[in-house]
Amino acid sequence: MQLGMVKAVLVLFAMLAIAIESRSQGVERYRDHHIRGRQLLEEGNIEGAIQQFSIAIEIMPYYSGLYQDRGNARMLKGDYELAIEDFNRSLEKNPYKTNVYQLRGIAYFNTGQLERARLDFLKVLKDQPYNKYAQDYLSQVEEVLNQERNASNEQQMAEARKIAMARQKRAEEREKMIWGVVVPMAVWTAIAWSWYQ
Repeated sequence: MQLGMVKAVLVLFAMLAIAIESRSQGVERYRDHHIRGRQLLEEGNIEGAIQQFSIAIEIMPYYSGLYQDRGNARMLKGDYELAIEDFNRSLEKNPYKTNVYQLRGIAYFNTGQLERARLDFLKVLKDQPYNKYAQDYLSQVEEVLNQERNASNEQQMAEARKIAMARQKRAEEREKMIWGVVVPMAVWTAIAWSWYQ
């Protein structure tokens, strides 16, 4: 009985050693792909960098920095929607990374999601009030939002003017009809009645 227990403990230790070894190899493999992805990004090989970051994510899916780096590469490529997805994943794993809010705000800005961009830049400025980059982007976002509001107001005013002009035209047409048809008919009817009496 004791010999069987010793064998079981030895097997357990062997399995544990294999698991630890494979885990450390996984960490080294993810790190190699992550570093290679950053190198490719610096060299301007965005597609290669995205591939390396994706491989690293498959190996180490819970590391928020990988999603951030792949999102940054996707943003440089112009794939803003995919970048936003990566930044969202990064923030799910680590919601305290202010720079990811800034990157996501830029991606939102480039996809026209201005209110979301504004909220991200406000979050950045709450944590880093002197962040010039976030201040500049926030002012751009607010400028575009104000232009859209003004354009919307101008469009509403133009439509209101159009409706008022249509009403005025209908009123003028009614008045012409009254003076051109109804009044003469009333006059001729009155004259005709006076002849019959």
